Amino acid sequence: MQPVQNLALELFELRIKLDSKKTFITCEGQSFTYEEVFGRASKLAKHLQKLGLQPQERIVLRFWNEPEFVIAYFAVLLAGGVAVTISPLLTQSEIAHIVEHSGAHLILSFENQVNNQFLIEDIFHSRIKLLENTPDLNLLTPPLQNLSGSWRVIGNLPQDLAVLIYTSGTTTDPKGVMLTRQNIEAQVKAASKVLNLKKEDSFLGVLSLSHVFGQMDVLWASLFTGCQVHLIKHFDAKKALETIQQKEISVLIAVPTMYQLMVRQLEKNLMDFSKIRVCNSGAAPMTARLFEDIEKNFKAPVQEGYGLTETCSMAFSNPMEGPRKPLSVGKAIESISFKLINDTGNPIEAPNQIGEVCIKGPIITPGYFAAPEATSKSITEDGFLLTGDLGYFDVDGYLFLVDRKKDMIIRSGYKVYPREVEEVLMQHPMVFQAAVIGVNSALQINKIKAFVVLKTEAKAFCAVSGETNGQNNLQKKLIAELKDLCHSKLARFKIPNQFELVEEIPKTASGKLLKRKLISP
Repeated sequence: MQPVQNLALELFELRIKLDSKKTFITCEGQSFTYEEVFGRASKLAKHLQKLGLQPQERIVLRFWNEPEFVIAYFAVLLAGGVAVTISPLLTQSEIAHIVEHSGAHLILSFENQVNNQFLIEDIFHSRIKLLENTPDLNLLTPPLQNLSGSWRVIGNLPQDLAVLIYTSGTTTDPKGVMLTRQNIEAQVKAASKVLNLKKEDSFLGVLSLSHVFGQMDVLWASLFTGCQVHLIKHFDAKKALETIQQKEISVLIAVPTMYQLMVRQLEKNLMDFSKIRVCNSGAAPMTARLFEDIEKNFKAPVQEGYGLTETCSMAFSNPMEGPRKPLSVGKAIESISFKLINDTGNPIEAPNQIGEVCIKGPIITPGYFAAPEATSKSITEDGFLLTGDLGYFDVDGYLFLVDRKKDMIIRSGYKVYPREVEEVLMQHPMVFQAAVIGVNSALQINKIKAFVVLKTEAKAFCAVSGETNGQNNLQKKLIAELKDLCHSKLARFKIPNQFELVEEIPKTASGKLLKRKLISP
C-alpha cells in the first residue's frame, strides 16, 4: 500500500472511530458523514482497481465544488493512483495540454462529455452510480493510441506522490506540481495550528477544491481535525453570505476577489456573522482598504497569508494571536526555513531590503512532473524553492510582498512594482479592481499601463463602452482623477502613461489576475 493510501485511510478511520455519524460535507441540501464519504470512496476505489489502475497512474478529476469531487478524489488516492485536479473553467486546449502532459488515460468528470477535440474521437463512456438519487459520476476514457504515449514513461516519481496540480500560468504556461504525502501532512498540521482549528469548527467551501488552497487548507484540514465543510458548487456572493449565516460558519477562507464581492453585497444588506472567528485570505494580494472593509462587515480579524502550489499552499501567515499587519503576509509557518536573495543570488540580511523570497522545508514540492529542467531552475541543490516573488522583512520579521519578479517593470532604469501602483489606484472611491503592466515602446523604455474596473454604481455614470460625448467626457474626467491621485502618492517614474477602463480583468480559475492576457496596443 502506498504511503498516501495510508494517510487517507488512517484519517478516515480516525474520524469514523471518534464520531462515525458526524457530518463531513454538505452541498445544496445533501449531507454526508465521514463514514458515508469513506464508504463511497472505497467502493469507487475498488472499481478503479478492477479497471486496471496501477500505482502512481494519473487520473484527471474535473468537478465543481461538490460531493462527487470529494468522493472521487479520495477514491483515487485509496486506489493508489495520483489525482490530477483541474477546474471545469479550463478551456478545451488547456484540458488537452494537461491530459497529454500528465499522461492520464482516465477522466472522472461531472458531465458526460468533455468538449475537447483531443478527446472527442471514439471516447468510451462508462458510468458509475455513486450516490443514490444524485447524478452519476462519469468516467471518460480516451483511447490510449490518441495520447503521445508519455503515460508509459513516468520516470522516477516520488514514492509517496499523491496529487498533480497544474499552476495557473499567470506568467508562463502551466506546469504540473507534484505533491506528496510528506507535503500534505506537513502543510495540514501547520495550517491547522495557524488557524487554531478545532473539531467544532465549520468551513465555508468556496475555494475551488481543484486548486491547492482549497484542497489542502479546507478539505484535508477538515479531515485532519474533524471539521465540517459546507460546499458551494459555484461561488455567488449572496449565496455565500446566506450560507455563512445559516450554517454558522466559524472559519471563512477566501481569495480577495471573493471578499470584494461579498463586501459589495453587504453594503446593500447588512448581516450578522457572530460565529465567524477568522477571515483568512491568500492566493493574491489584499489591499489595505479591503482589509478594513472585511473587518468592518464580518466583525472578525483578517488573517492574510502567502503560499504557492509549490509550497502545498500556506507558507507564511499572520498569527491568530499577536500583531496582524495589513499588507503583510506574516511570519513563516512551522518547519520551514527561508531567506531573501538579491539579483546575484546572495542572501539579504538587513530588514526592509527587497529580494526574492526563497523557501525550504517539508511543504516544498519535489519538483514539476516530467520537467526536470524547470525543476532545476526553481529548486536549488540545497532544497530552496525560488518563488519568483519579491518582498522584504520588517524589523519584526514580518514578510511584505512587493510583486512578482516577472511583473516588475524597468522604466528609464528605475524599478517599478505594479502592486504599489495598483494599491494607489484602489484608493479611488470609484475603482473596484486595477491591474498594472509594462508596455515596451519603440525606444525599449517601458511604459506603464493601468487597467481599471469600476464599481457598479460608477459604471452607471461613466459607461465604459459608451460612445456619446457626454459619456466620453466622464471617462476622461475619471482618468484625470486617477492620474492626479497617482501624482499625489507616487514618484513620477511610477505613474502610468496609459489608462484603460475595462469591464473586467482576466482571472485564473482560482481568482488571480491573469496579467499575461491583458492586451496592449
